[in-house]
Amino acid sequence: MQAIARLRLLKDLVGANILPVVALQSVAECAVCARGLNRSITRQSFRVNSRYVASCPAVDQPAWLHTAQDHISLHYKPYSPCVDGNSFPEYLQMPVTKPTHLTYIVKKCKELAVVSINRTSSRLAADDFFTSIHTLLQQHQHMHQSKFYSACASAAIHVAETAQAKGIWCWDLTTHLVEKLCDQLVPHHAQTNGFSAVNMLQALAKCQLQHGSIPQHCLDNTAELVLQAGQSITQQGWSLAAWACASLHQRHQPTRYHPLLDELAKRAVGWLTGVIKLQHIATIIWSMARSQYLPSEELLLHFTDAACDQAQDFLPHAAQDIEMLFLGYAWLGYPPHAHARQTLMQHFLRQSLQGYQAANMAWSLAVLGTLDMPAFRSLLTHITQHDLGNTKISRQLHFAAEFLRPQTGADSGSEEWHQLVEKLHLSWPVQPTTEKPTRRLHTEVLAVLREGLGLECHKNVPIAREHDHSLFSVDILIERQPGIPCDIAVEADGPQVFMHNQPEGTRHLGPSMFRDAILRRHVPCLLTIPYSEWPGQGFHASTLYLQNKLRVEVQRLNGQDEPVVDSLDWS
Repeated sequence: MQAIARLRLLKDLVGANILPVVALQSVAECAVCARGLNRSITRQSFRVNSRYVASCPAVDQPAWLHTAQDHISLHYKPYSPCVDGNSFPEYLQMPVTKPTHLTYIVKKCKELAVVSINRTSSRLAADDFFTSIHTLLQQHQHMHQSKFYSACASAAIHVAETAQAKGIWCWDLTTHLVEKLCDQLVPHHAQTNGFSAVNMLQALAKCQLQHGSIPQHCLDNTAELVLQAGQSITQQGWSLAAWACASLHQRHQPTRYHPLLDELAKRAVGWLTGVIKLQHIATIIWSMARSQYLPSEELLLHFTDAACDQAQDFLPHAAQDIEMLFLGYAWLGYPPHAHARQTLMQHFLRQSLQGYQAANMAWSLAVLGTLDMPAFRSLLTHITQHDLGNTKISRQLHFAAEFLRPQTGADSGSEEWHQLVEKLHLSWPVQPTTEKPTRRLHTEVLAVLREGLGLECHKNVPIAREHDHSLFSVDILIERQPGIPCDIAVEADGPQVFMHNQPEGTRHLGPSMFRDAILRRHVPCLLTIPYSEWPGQGFHASTLYLQNKLRVEVQRLNGQDEPVVDSLDWS
């Protein structure tokens, strides 16, 4: 394990262009230790970190780097136009007699590009890589298979991510290549396996996240491929497909990729008797939540129990998975049962946590309505002063603190809460001056209230808190006036705050339910307008709808069953 740790340390040393003689001696010791280990993770770590050593221009390469010791293969040559004549054209001239040779060439080109980018921070290697792949696509076309196209797409994504880490932008070239690969994959649909289909869908999702819109026919064709190959897709493949669906989620077409999630839910029933990895559980639940897709209660319960079973044994580096799992729970508005919550939280707090992970967990528990002060204090121990300078982390913690706000000053723990929140407020970063987006439903409701009912109201009114900090703002605030006994907050809820595999407008997302719960603490009355109820067929129909809504609410506020007679015309 010490050898593995030393090898992993090399990445940071080389990334900073620091590799002293002591480090080289450590590398040599690690090489000797690694030769006697048979675990694949050790061999993989050794190979990967050896490449980082070779890519460092500040030192000579150790003699053992290019030798094969026992079962460890280290035949690796770093790319440089001036080193041993190695270049992309050299790989393109390799003999090709079967389809796997093409995939091997793609792999070698990718390795060459990645190491050259890490070594020189130059775009030249990225340009040469994409030129080489386009050349391969024009050659040996009779040997092209879906695996080859998938390998090209995965390699392009790897090169783009490596280049981006070095400040080099080549997602435009990557997106162009992946789109071309999708088009060339069409004749091979019948032979495409699940692994290749999922890889292509994931590549498209990453390109859309980084570069922008992808042609819809590419997305639809690839999603259809995944559905066709569903029988051969593994748990890992389905978790990656679910992640792609969440990344490709479109606000104006929220159900476009729900057929894939329907198929995943059906396949997942067959996993109930087997072992499901925590990583896959977390990815699937989070992806479904972000796709506004509510899985069945049975599936959620089984996934939760499976996650608890794995948490019984200590899993290193599981903090990210548990964080993602609880974020998914929060967006679904699904609080896991008490035993599961306690088990997973205990395991989470035993991990080495980053500040953003602790903040996300605090927010998730608050949204689920299960956060308490001891848990909040435990999570705050992982938050540094530097973390509090991050706007997102600070807001997450303030949401959690707002959930814990005592109802009255006489409540037990009130003084503790005020001391804790005072510290958070003093560290509150400067908020960006961005206005809450105004959607069409919001605008239409505001127009009817003002012009149709003649009410005085305001839009995007922040809810004031201590130190003039605000977490929420209401869409529309109807001021107290004749006919309105108190201020009424109006929230116009569009499709973006509802689940879309349920009947329209019947199930809010978790954050929306949390928002309403917090707003009810600060405003005398909250009125929600779901998009599914909004008439939208004319000004008169919308006016009648809001008139009836307000009449019922005013009667409730006045404690009367009969219509209220006042200066506001309810007729």
